[in-house]
Amino acid sequence: MKRILLAAAAVALAVFGIRRLVIALAADETRIGWLIEDMVEGFNERHAGEATSGLAPDWRHEDLEGRGLR
Repeated sequence: MKRILLAAAAVALAVFGIRRLVIALAADETRIGWLIEDMVEGFNERHAGEATSGLAPDWRHEDLEGRGLR
């Protein structure tokens, strides 16, 4: 039983490590694509925080700036 738990923990750790490695070695274009996909998914699920997660926190639309709206 102990061996099974150790094997399961080793597999889980390996999967986590490989996933982190893939993310770390991904090209910038790929990371941007993932970010945009997450934003689209958040928009479709009506989660404002996820839909705007790729924008700078201090970004404001130019039209709102001109009208004095913030």
